[in-house]
Amino acid sequence: MQTNRHWRRLGYVQWLIFQIVWPLAARLPKSVGVRVAAWVGLVLYALDIDWRSIALQRHYVKDKTHKAAKMLLPESPDSLATSLVRTRFATASVEELQGHWIAYDRLGDVELSIEGKETFDAICYKKLGACLLTFHFDSTLLGVSLMGRAGLATNLMTSNVVENPSVSPCVQTYFKNKYAGIDRHLNGGIAAYVETHLRRFYADIKAGVSIVILGEAPASECQDATPITFANQRLAFAPGFLRVAEKTKAPIAAFVCVRVSAKKYRVIFTPLYAYSDASGHTANVQAIFSFMEAQIRLRPGRWWAADQLPNFLSVEEDRAKSH
Repeated sequence: MQTNRHWRRLGYVQWLIFQIVWPLAARLPKSVGVRVAAWVGLVLYALDIDWRSIALQRHYVKDKTHKAAKMLLPESPDSLATSLVRTRFATASVEELQGHWIAYDRLGDVELSIEGKETFDAICYKKLGACLLTFHFDSTLLGVSLMGRAGLATNLMTSNVVENPSVSPCVQTYFKNKYAGIDRHLNGGIAAYVETHLRRFYADIKAGVSIVILGEAPASECQDATPITFANQRLAFAPGFLRVAEKTKAPIAAFVCVRVSAKKYRVIFTPLYAYSDASGHTANVQAIFSFMEAQIRLRPGRWWAADQLPNFLSVEEDRAKSH
Protein backbone atom coordinates (compact mmCIF):
# COMPACT_ATOMS: atom_id res chain seq x y z
CA MET A 1 0.00 0.00 0.00
CA GLN A 2 1.37 3.40 -1.00
CA THR A 3 1.82 6.00 1.74
CA ASN A 4 0.42 9.52 1.80
CA ARG A 5 4.00 10.77 1.51
CA HIS A 6 4.40 8.80 -1.73
CA TRP A 7 1.36 10.48 -3.28
CA ARG A 8 2.35 13.93 -2.00
CA ARG A 9 5.69 13.56 -3.78
CA LEU A 10 3.97 12.54 -6.98
CA GLY A 11 1.62 15.49 -6.52
CA TYR A 12 4.68 17.77 -6.54
CA VAL A 13 5.79 16.17 -9.81
CA GLN A 14 2.34 16.84 -11.25
CA TRP A 15 2.40 20.47 -10.05
CA LEU A 16 5.83 20.98 -11.64
CA ILE A 17 4.61 19.63 -14.97
CA PHE A 18 1.35 21.57 -15.13
CA GLN A 19 2.60 24.81 -13.64
CA ILE A 20 6.14 25.01 -15.04
CA VAL A 21 6.91 22.50 -17.77
CA TRP A 22 3.81 22.87 -19.98
CA PRO A 23 3.71 26.70 -19.96
CA LEU A 24 7.41 26.82 -20.88
CA ALA A 25 7.18 24.04 -23.48
CA ALA A 26 4.22 25.79 -25.11
CA ARG A 27 6.48 28.77 -25.85
CA LEU A 28 9.08 26.67 -27.62
CA PRO A 29 9.02 25.93 -31.36
CA LYS A 30 6.33 23.30 -31.91
CA SER A 31 8.77 20.53 -32.89
CA VAL A 32 10.88 21.11 -29.79
CA GLY A 33 7.83 21.31 -27.54
CA VAL A 34 6.51 18.00 -28.83
CA ARG A 35 9.87 16.32 -28.13
CA VAL A 36 9.85 17.75 -24.59
CA ALA A 37 6.29 16.47 -24.08
CA ALA A 38 7.23 12.99 -25.31
CA TRP A 39 10.14 12.94 -22.85
CA VAL A 40 7.79 13.97 -20.02
CA GLY A 41 5.53 11.12 -21.08
CA LEU A 42 8.36 8.65 -20.58
CA VAL A 43 8.91 10.01 -17.07
CA LEU A 44 5.21 9.58 -16.32
CA TYR A 45 5.38 6.06 -17.78
CA ALA A 46 8.21 5.20 -15.38
CA LEU A 47 6.19 6.60 -12.47
CA ASP A 48 2.89 5.14 -13.77
CA ILE A 49 0.91 8.31 -13.12
CA ASP A 50 -1.46 10.71 -14.80
CA TRP A 51 -3.79 13.27 -13.22
CA ARG A 52 -6.51 10.66 -12.70
CA SER A 53 -4.28 8.14 -10.93
CA ILE A 54 -2.95 10.85 -8.63
CA ALA A 55 -6.51 11.93 -7.80
CA LEU A 56 -7.42 8.31 -7.03
CA GLN A 57 -4.05 7.60 -5.37
CA ARG A 58 -3.77 4.39 -7.31
CA HIS A 59 -1.26 3.17 -9.89
CA TYR A 60 -3.25 1.50 -12.64
CA VAL A 61 -2.74 3.16 -16.04
CA LYS A 62 0.18 1.01 -17.22
CA ASP A 63 -1.47 -2.26 -16.25
CA LYS A 64 -4.89 -1.36 -17.69
CA THR A 65 -3.37 -0.02 -20.92
CA HIS A 66 -1.28 -3.18 -21.31
CA LYS A 67 -4.44 -5.26 -20.92
CA ALA A 68 -6.19 -3.07 -23.48
CA ALA A 69 -3.34 -3.60 -25.96
CA LYS A 70 -3.69 -7.36 -25.55
CA MET A 71 -7.47 -7.11 -26.05
CA LEU A 72 -7.00 -5.16 -29.27
CA LEU A 73 -4.05 -7.22 -30.52
CA PRO A 74 -4.38 -10.61 -28.80
CA GLU A 75 -1.66 -12.24 -30.90
CA SER A 76 0.90 -9.52 -30.21
CA PRO A 77 3.93 -10.24 -28.00
CA ASP A 78 4.19 -8.60 -24.59
CA SER A 79 7.10 -6.50 -25.86
CA LEU A 80 4.82 -4.81 -28.41
CA ALA A 81 2.12 -4.20 -25.79
CA THR A 82 4.73 -2.61 -23.51
CA SER A 83 5.91 -0.38 -26.35
CA LEU A 84 2.33 0.72 -27.00
CA VAL A 85 1.90 1.60 -23.33
CA ARG A 86 4.97 3.87 -23.51
CA THR A 87 3.56 5.51 -26.63
CA ARG A 88 0.27 6.05 -24.83
CA PHE A 89 2.01 8.08 -22.09
CA ALA A 90 3.94 10.11 -24.67
CA THR A 91 0.76 10.82 -26.64
CA ALA A 92 -1.14 11.89 -23.52
CA SER A 93 1.66 14.31 -22.67
CA VAL A 94 1.67 15.79 -26.17
CA GLU A 95 -2.10 16.23 -25.87
CA GLU A 96 -1.63 18.14 -22.60
CA LEU A 97 0.90 20.39 -24.32
CA GLN A 98 -1.60 20.97 -27.13
CA GLY A 99 -4.06 22.06 -24.45
CA HIS A 100 -1.73 24.97 -23.68
CA TRP A 101 -1.47 25.83 -27.37
CA ILE A 102 -5.27 26.00 -27.45
CA ALA A 103 -5.61 27.91 -24.18
CA TYR A 104 -3.15 30.62 -25.18
CA ASP A 105 -4.05 30.74 -28.88
CA ARG A 106 -0.78 29.45 -30.28
CA LEU A 107 -2.36 27.78 -33.30
CA GLY A 108 -1.44 30.29 -35.99
CA ASP A 109 1.32 28.13 -37.48
CA VAL A 110 -0.62 24.84 -37.29
CA GLU A 111 -1.90 23.33 -40.56
CA LEU A 112 -5.05 21.22 -40.91
CA SER A 113 -6.03 18.89 -43.73
CA ILE A 114 -9.37 17.10 -43.88
CA GLU A 115 -10.10 13.65 -45.28
CA GLY A 116 -13.80 13.10 -45.84
CA LYS A 117 -14.36 16.74 -46.65
CA GLU A 118 -17.89 16.02 -47.90
CA THR A 119 -18.90 15.35 -44.31
CA PHE A 120 -17.12 18.43 -43.01
CA ASP A 121 -18.67 20.66 -45.68
CA ALA A 122 -22.16 19.28 -44.99
CA ILE A 123 -22.04 19.98 -41.27
CA CYS A 124 -20.12 23.24 -41.67
CA TYR A 125 -21.94 24.94 -44.54
CA LYS A 126 -25.32 23.20 -44.70
CA LYS A 127 -25.82 23.51 -40.93
CA LEU A 128 -27.08 19.96 -40.51
CA GLY A 129 -26.52 19.77 -36.74
CA ALA A 130 -24.79 16.39 -36.54
CA CYS A 131 -23.72 14.20 -33.61
CA LEU A 132 -19.99 13.64 -34.05
CA LEU A 133 -18.39 10.71 -32.26
CA THR A 134 -14.73 10.66 -31.35
CA PHE A 135 -12.51 9.14 -28.67
CA HIS A 136 -9.71 10.36 -26.41
CA PHE A 137 -7.35 9.54 -29.23
CA ASP A 138 -4.28 11.32 -30.60
CA SER A 139 -5.00 15.05 -31.08
CA THR A 140 -8.81 15.06 -30.78
CA LEU A 141 -9.32 18.34 -28.93
CA LEU A 142 -6.76 20.18 -31.01
CA GLY A 143 -8.68 18.90 -34.03
CA VAL A 144 -11.94 20.31 -32.67
CA SER A 145 -10.28 23.72 -32.26
CA LEU A 146 -8.71 23.60 -35.72
CA MET A 147 -12.03 22.67 -37.34
CA GLY A 148 -13.57 25.62 -35.54
CA ARG A 149 -10.89 27.86 -37.01
CA ALA A 150 -11.83 26.39 -40.41
CA GLY A 151 -15.44 27.51 -39.92
CA LEU A 152 -17.23 24.70 -38.07
CA ALA A 153 -19.80 25.77 -35.48
CA THR A 154 -20.00 23.02 -32.89
CA ASN A 155 -20.40 22.28 -29.22
CA LEU A 156 -18.08 19.97 -27.28
CA MET A 157 -19.68 17.77 -24.63
CA THR A 158 -17.40 17.41 -21.61
CA SER A 159 -17.84 16.11 -18.05
CA ASN A 160 -17.52 17.75 -14.65
CA VAL A 161 -15.34 14.88 -13.41
CA VAL A 162 -12.38 17.29 -13.34
CA GLU A 163 -14.15 19.32 -10.64
CA ASN A 164 -13.97 16.44 -8.19
CA PRO A 165 -12.25 17.74 -5.03
CA SER A 166 -9.65 14.98 -5.30
CA VAL A 167 -8.36 16.51 -8.56
CA SER A 168 -5.46 18.90 -7.99
CA PRO A 169 -6.23 22.63 -8.39
CA CYS A 170 -3.42 22.92 -10.96
CA VAL A 171 -5.12 20.27 -13.10
CA GLN A 172 -8.52 21.92 -12.67
CA THR A 173 -7.05 25.25 -13.78
CA TYR A 174 -5.47 23.58 -16.80
CA PHE A 175 -8.82 22.16 -17.94
CA LYS A 176 -10.62 25.42 -17.27
CA ASN A 177 -8.14 27.29 -19.46
CA LYS A 178 -8.17 24.62 -22.18
CA TYR A 179 -11.97 24.57 -22.40
CA ALA A 180 -12.08 28.37 -22.46
CA GLY A 181 -9.56 28.28 -25.31
CA ILE A 182 -11.64 25.75 -27.22
CA ASP A 183 -14.70 27.97 -26.70
CA ARG A 184 -12.99 30.80 -28.55
CA HIS A 185 -12.66 28.63 -31.67
CA LEU A 186 -16.16 27.13 -31.84
CA ASN A 187 -17.97 29.95 -33.68
CA GLY A 188 -20.61 30.44 -31.02
CA GLY A 189 -20.49 26.88 -29.73
CA ILE A 190 -19.23 25.98 -26.27
CA ALA A 191 -17.22 23.31 -24.48
CA ALA A 192 -19.53 22.53 -21.57
CA TYR A 193 -20.49 19.84 -19.10
CA VAL A 194 -23.18 17.36 -20.06
CA GLU A 195 -24.38 17.50 -16.46
CA THR A 196 -25.42 21.17 -16.83
CA HIS A 197 -25.87 21.92 -20.55
CA LEU A 198 -27.76 19.00 -22.07
CA ARG A 199 -30.87 21.07 -22.90
CA ARG A 200 -28.76 23.64 -24.72
CA PHE A 201 -27.03 20.89 -26.67
CA TYR A 202 -30.40 19.52 -27.83
CA ALA A 203 -31.65 22.98 -28.83
CA ASP A 204 -28.44 23.81 -30.68
CA ILE A 205 -28.50 20.58 -32.70
CA LYS A 206 -32.01 21.43 -33.88
CA ALA A 207 -30.71 24.91 -34.81
CA GLY A 208 -27.94 23.40 -36.93
CA VAL A 209 -25.03 23.44 -34.49
CA SER A 210 -23.25 20.09 -34.32
CA ILE A 211 -21.96 18.44 -31.16
CA VAL A 212 -18.74 16.51 -30.53
CA ILE A 213 -19.07 13.66 -28.03
CA LEU A 214 -16.10 11.68 -26.70
CA GLY A 215 -17.95 8.42 -26.52
CA GLU A 216 -15.76 5.58 -25.26
CA ALA A 217 -16.95 5.46 -21.65
CA PRO A 218 -18.04 2.05 -20.31
CA ALA A 219 -21.63 1.62 -19.14
CA SER A 220 -22.16 0.91 -15.46
CA GLU A 221 -24.63 -1.86 -16.30
CA CYS A 222 -25.59 -3.71 -19.47
CA GLN A 223 -29.30 -3.01 -19.15
CA ASP A 224 -28.79 0.70 -19.85
CA ALA A 225 -25.96 0.32 -22.36
CA THR A 226 -25.33 0.68 -26.06
CA PRO A 227 -24.08 -2.77 -27.17
CA ILE A 228 -21.22 -2.34 -29.65
CA THR A 229 -18.92 -4.90 -31.26
CA PHE A 230 -15.43 -3.65 -30.38
CA ALA A 231 -12.09 -5.39 -29.80
CA ASN A 232 -13.54 -8.75 -30.83
CA GLN A 233 -16.27 -8.58 -28.19
CA ARG A 234 -19.79 -7.26 -27.71
CA LEU A 235 -19.20 -4.49 -25.18
CA ALA A 236 -21.52 -2.25 -23.15
CA PHE A 237 -20.81 1.40 -24.01
CA ALA A 238 -22.30 4.25 -22.01
CA PRO A 239 -25.47 5.36 -23.81
CA GLY A 240 -24.72 9.11 -23.97
CA PHE A 241 -23.94 9.37 -27.68
CA LEU A 242 -26.85 7.16 -28.68
CA ARG A 243 -29.29 9.06 -26.47
CA VAL A 244 -28.37 12.42 -27.96
CA ALA A 245 -28.70 11.07 -31.51
CA GLU A 246 -31.98 9.34 -30.68
CA LYS A 247 -33.45 12.41 -28.98
CA THR A 248 -32.55 14.79 -31.81
CA LYS A 249 -32.75 12.39 -34.80
CA ALA A 250 -29.56 14.12 -35.96
CA PRO A 251 -27.26 12.61 -38.58
CA ILE A 252 -24.21 10.91 -37.10
CA ALA A 253 -20.56 10.65 -38.09
CA ALA A 254 -17.21 9.95 -36.47
CA PHE A 255 -13.80 11.53 -36.83
CA VAL A 256 -10.25 11.40 -35.53
CA CYS A 257 -7.49 13.99 -35.61
CA VAL A 258 -4.06 12.54 -36.33
CA ARG A 259 -0.74 14.27 -35.67
CA VAL A 260 1.31 14.09 -38.87
CA SER A 261 4.06 16.34 -37.51
CA ALA A 262 4.30 18.97 -34.78
CA LYS A 263 2.64 21.55 -37.05
CA LYS A 264 0.55 19.37 -39.36
CA TYR A 265 -2.67 17.54 -38.43
CA ARG A 266 -5.17 15.53 -40.42
CA VAL A 267 -8.84 15.10 -39.51
CA ILE A 268 -10.45 11.95 -40.95
CA PHE A 269 -14.25 11.77 -41.17
CA THR A 270 -16.68 8.95 -41.86
CA PRO A 271 -19.60 9.66 -44.18
CA LEU A 272 -22.70 11.12 -42.57
CA TYR A 273 -25.23 8.45 -41.61
CA ALA A 274 -28.85 8.59 -40.56
CA TYR A 275 -29.23 7.77 -36.87
CA SER A 276 -30.68 4.33 -37.71
CA ASP A 277 -31.02 2.34 -40.89
CA ALA A 278 -34.28 1.66 -42.68
CA SER A 279 -35.10 -1.38 -40.55
CA GLY A 280 -34.88 0.65 -37.37
CA HIS A 281 -31.70 -1.02 -36.11
CA THR A 282 -28.50 0.78 -35.24
CA ALA A 283 -26.15 -0.58 -37.89
CA ASN A 284 -25.03 2.95 -38.66
CA VAL A 285 -24.04 3.49 -35.02
CA GLN A 286 -21.98 0.30 -35.20
CA ALA A 287 -20.38 1.55 -38.42
CA ILE A 288 -18.97 4.68 -36.83
CA PHE A 289 -17.72 2.81 -33.75
CA SER A 290 -16.07 0.31 -36.13
CA PHE A 291 -14.38 3.25 -37.85
CA MET A 292 -13.00 4.36 -34.48
CA GLU A 293 -11.69 0.87 -33.77
CA ALA A 294 -10.05 0.72 -37.20
CA GLN A 295 -8.30 4.05 -36.59
CA ILE A 296 -7.11 2.87 -33.18
CA ARG A 297 -5.75 -0.37 -34.66
CA LEU A 298 -3.67 1.72 -37.08
CA ARG A 299 -2.14 3.68 -34.18
CA PRO A 300 -2.97 1.78 -30.96
CA GLY A 301 -0.45 3.65 -28.82
CA ARG A 302 -2.21 6.94 -29.50
CA TRP A 303 -5.43 5.98 -27.69
CA TRP A 304 -4.70 7.73 -24.41
CA ALA A 305 -7.88 6.48 -22.74
CA ALA A 306 -7.18 2.84 -23.64
CA ASP A 307 -7.02 2.00 -19.94
CA GLN A 308 -10.84 2.21 -19.98
CA LEU A 309 -11.18 -0.81 -22.26
CA PRO A 310 -10.67 -3.54 -19.60
CA ASN A 311 -13.44 -1.88 -17.55
CA PHE A 312 -16.12 -2.57 -20.17
CA LEU A 313 -18.81 -5.12 -19.40
CA SER A 314 -19.32 -7.93 -21.88
CA VAL A 315 -22.90 -8.05 -23.14
CA GLU A 316 -22.70 -11.80 -23.84
CA GLU A 317 -21.35 -12.59 -20.37
CA ASP A 318 -24.08 -10.50 -18.77
CA ARG A 319 -26.76 -12.32 -20.75
CA ALA A 320 -25.29 -15.69 -19.81
CA LYS A 321 -25.41 -14.79 -16.12
CA SER A 322 -29.04 -13.67 -16.36
CA HIS A 323 -30.18 -17.04 -17.75
